[in-house]
Amino acid sequence: MDTETRQKLIKEASQKYYSNGTSSLTDAEFDALIEEERAENPNSPLLAVGHGYDISKTSGEKFPHKYGLVGSLPKCHSWDEFPKSLRDKKTCVTLKLDGLSCAMYYRNGVMYQALTRGDGNIGIDITDKIHRIVPEYFTLADKQFTGAVRGEILMSLDNFEEFSKTHEDAKNPRNSTAGLIGMKEVSDDLSYLTVVVYTVIGIESKESYPFPLYPFSDYESMHTWLTTNFGNVVCMISREYSTSNQFEKDMTFLKDSWYTHYPADGLVITSNDISFNDTYISYNASAFKFKAESAVTTIVGIEWNLSKTKYLIPTLLVEPIQLSGATVKRCAGCNAKMVTDNGWGVGAKVKMLRSGEVIPFVEATLRAVKPELPTNCPCCGAELVVDGVHLKCPNPECKDIQIQDLLVWCNNIAPTDGLGDILKLKFFTELHESFGMELSVDGIYKFNIALPQTDMIQKQLFYQMVNKMKMDRIPLISALKALNIPRLGDATSDLLSHYPEDVVKLMNGEVPDNISYKLGDANAKSIIQHIDKFSRLNYIKEHLVFNSESSNNSKIKVAITGSLSIPRKSFEQLLNNNGFVLGDITKDTKYLITDTPDSNSGKNAKADKLGIEKISEADFKTRFNI
Repeated sequence: MDTETRQKLIKEASQKYYSNGTSSLTDAEFDALIEEERAENPNSPLLAVGHGYDISKTSGEKFPHKYGLVGSLPKCHSWDEFPKSLRDKKTCVTLKLDGLSCAMYYRNGVMYQALTRGDGNIGIDITDKIHRIVPEYFTLADKQFTGAVRGEILMSLDNFEEFSKTHEDAKNPRNSTAGLIGMKEVSDDLSYLTVVVYTVIGIESKESYPFPLYPFSDYESMHTWLTTNFGNVVCMISREYSTSNQFEKDMTFLKDSWYTHYPADGLVITSNDISFNDTYISYNASAFKFKAESAVTTIVGIEWNLSKTKYLIPTLLVEPIQLSGATVKRCAGCNAKMVTDNGWGVGAKVKMLRSGEVIPFVEATLRAVKPELPTNCPCCGAELVVDGVHLKCPNPECKDIQIQDLLVWCNNIAPTDGLGDILKLKFFTELHESFGMELSVDGIYKFNIALPQTDMIQKQLFYQMVNKMKMDRIPLISALKALNIPRLGDATSDLLSHYPEDVVKLMNGEVPDNISYKLGDANAKSIIQHIDKFSRLNYIKEHLVFNSESSNNSKIKVAITGSLSIPRKSFEQLLNNNGFVLGDITKDTKYLITDTPDSNSGKNAKADKLGIEKISEADFKTRFNI
């Protein structure tokens, strides 16, 4: 693999992982790319914390970490790789938790800010979310402590099992945790999470403790201090390693003992001796990563599903096997060419690999069987065509296109947190099967039957979404993006929204004059090719908010912190529809909408400093009649 391709893959995987917990690569594949980069470019910036992650591309208020770099640990996989600086001395072994790292900052025993790790230097403020998850962490028993503690935000395996019952698109605990922390609103689903603390990263108040009763002087006493002040601290034992046999037996024993409650991907071995560098505390530590587990199984079927780009994506169905404590019944087949080239037909024997990552993959084909590829689209029956490495449905009238248009419409006209595409489609299908509602955008507005009562929270959200699509005011730019027309994305929708008279013509099936000059040839060509989709705007024309509609609120800037009575995306749309400018707190902000005006969150502190009025959601709605 050439350098440019490898570095691009590393950056893309890092951006996805640190933004929302997903990744286009398995842990093993990512680690292999990093080692290849290290061998070829030992001074590569991609070897630093974050591996190319650009925090500026992630939304949220950003603040620098106070006590040096909030970094990651060097890794080892065997005794031979285990650092000599940790051998033959007292060490402390803890579980390497697989969640999202955060730093919690305290002043005189009271938390005033919590940040994600971010790129190691700068993190994103999640104080409000931490307050919802572990409010008891905001006041410590040690009232003298000024410094920072590092912890892992996690969803326990038991909680994930419960969470997945009402969130059918949940993939695994880590991704679900990242999704909840990445949401703009403070969701009730945060109750599924906890924070397990594992180290102190900075302390400014050593001198305030009467000598020699400093809060701690080594790792063991630091761990004791944590257990005195926090309800959930990472498990730890003390060990001294001098032989490979002892080391490897211990690693296996601890894995079997500790891999039971929280998602984990290894162990952390830290010298008991710690160093105080002014206010920053440094540790000599290494992460021990277990080698990927593998097992041989047989392919019993292939499931083909249409993607949003009309490609058929294969999933391999296999005889159940146990890997890393999980039962594996399926794995990604990637694309049609890979299935064919590897002989992944029914009856093929394959060696599957699973490490710390949740998604297993095929490492090798032990007995190839020629696969039978589908010849027709499973949705419309059209004959499939080969498009690069994929099979593709060429039918522009394919029913799947209507379904994808429907989902894009929902996501732009009535965005709803806590309701993924899988659940939306499931509930739409139920309406289709029970009441005959057509699975299309047209079907929503032709459907006039009262929605049935339900106690299921996710279905209640779905019904609210359907009602909002028929009643809420919609900014024109959002409505244009909802049409799911190629090249009509954020920039072109924004540009076209400045020509409302042209939009009206398109809604009536007319091609506006000089549209190529206004939007560019390629954009105009795509819009004209899909002009029929503009007729959908007639369903919501009474609720469309055109740019020309001025608002007395257009210069009022507001910020939000804390929980709301409705999903945050819905409240943001309400603000947009009524002309308010929403953003982070600056000197131009007029109001901070908050349910916790007296909390120690970063936004509340900043609002107090700048003299910004704090107001509840209810009072804000009353004042501006919205």
